Amino acid sequence: MEAIAQAAQIDWRFLDRYPQHYRAARIPAHTPPPVLDGRLDDEVWKLAEWTGGFEDIAQTLFPTHTIPSGFETRAKVLWGEGFLYVAAELQDRFVSGSVTAHNEQVPYVDNDFEVFIDVSGTTHFYKEFEMDLLNGTYDVLWRATDPQSPGLGGVPCDPKLHLPGGSWCCNSTDRSVGFTGNWTMAPALAAAAHVDTSGGESFGPDFPFTPWTVPAPRWTAEVRFPISGVPGVHGGLTDSEASVARGSLYDFTVFDPSRAPPSWGPRYWWINFARSEHPLTRSLGKASAVQCADVKARLPTLLGDDPWSCYWSWVWQQMGATKYLHYPEMWGILEFAGTGLVPSRDLAWSSHHRSEEVAAVNCLNIEFPGRHVALQLFWAQYAYWQQHHTYTTSILTLLEKAYCSYKPPQNVSNYCRPDDVRRAMQYADIFALRIDVDTSSRSCVQYPTASTQGNATGGPCFSVQVNVTVPGHHTYRVNVNADRFVTVEHPALSDVLPCLNEAQVVPEVSE
Repeated sequence: MEAIAQAAQIDWRFLDRYPQHYRAARIPAHTPPPVLDGRLDDEVWKLAEWTGGFEDIAQTLFPTHTIPSGFETRAKVLWGEGFLYVAAELQDRFVSGSVTAHNEQVPYVDNDFEVFIDVSGTTHFYKEFEMDLLNGTYDVLWRATDPQSPGLGGVPCDPKLHLPGGSWCCNSTDRSVGFTGNWTMAPALAAAAHVDTSGGESFGPDFPFTPWTVPAPRWTAEVRFPISGVPGVHGGLTDSEASVARGSLYDFTVFDPSRAPPSWGPRYWWINFARSEHPLTRSLGKASAVQCADVKARLPTLLGDDPWSCYWSWVWQQMGATKYLHYPEMWGILEFAGTGLVPSRDLAWSSHHRSEEVAAVNCLNIEFPGRHVALQLFWAQYAYWQQHHTYTTSILTLLEKAYCSYKPPQNVSNYCRPDDVRRAMQYADIFALRIDVDTSSRSCVQYPTASTQGNATGGPCFSVQVNVTVPGHHTYRVNVNADRFVTVEHPALSDVLPCLNEAQVVPEVSE
């Protein structure tokens, strides 16, 4: 991300808003994949670079409070032969665990490592995985963004539209919190953890952590995710509905990186890594509220002082003011390299368009500007609904601060930035913005308000459309509908998709 930050010019590309970006190396043919023992000492892991360090998920709200030293976290990713491999190193001077099995308890009651993946970029059917140092694991398929999302929100779900799982709109075999679905990536999903017990040290009396049983400077984790599921055997990262027609909107098998045509350039997924860190030794969510309140008074980035939310969430890609991970559109971007990464060069994407060797640098996603602008308008429209119980087609109305900065109760802008939409409007030759509203329809999601409950249907419909004409290249179209389903079309693509960081910079052309 350092190179991105250095190039973060204020122009139509919105590089100043671009999230964390990681380029995953492909395991070369005939090279053994990692042996899952949690130690990260396989030769193949040398092909992958470490991510940068994590930050507190509440950093935006508490900019002066940072993660304590000795709790650094980093991750790396490989892919190949039908699997995505993730490794993590978690500095944790005192570690503790209680969950030991798969989908019997949610491991975040322990200090855990978490992975969130949206293969399609639609924000729907994303996957969540968690594990602790005892190799207790949990995986879940979320049909839509979690409706428990605080403040700005989750999409209300219709139980008829997905397998049982209650109002959380999820499908998981985990029974510990009432999930009754039948989805899991196991047994193809595999994980292992290793605890380094070579030493450790105590904190001073001013640090409100209780001593753990096992002092340890770090623990490491390895995870193998199946990219595709096998019906009746196991799920996969590209799963969506139980039965999907080929070529339909929910056919996410097209996002398998091994199926990406080389002439299109890289394939991208949306991903985030996180860890839960508890200030108190706990067993399955039974921390003392009094103790948690005492910790939060001194270290306010603790998510809550109740026993359920008494932990810190430290993440790779910051989540603005949401303090919540269930916003897939805000995650980092995972780019799939075509071959194994070597120190300085990579035959990344060879085709008749780009046959020469290219430097092993990130190819930033050209779709980001269109997605970013469209989602600003979506969130402004959502806020407009909260106040008026209807939608508007007026973009200028939505740019009023009362809507675009709407974030109760903090009144802090998280994903809705009116100045970014105004910036796009200054590039009239590049961006074309439109909002369609059908107030007569009652077939779309009905979001909750202060006085009404939400429902999967019964609400008016709207969609946001942003057309982006890449200078000197083609035009693509981003559409976001009422249930936050994001799609991107490249109707006239005749050349390899350009990298955003290589796209032309042009002067503003106001309407």
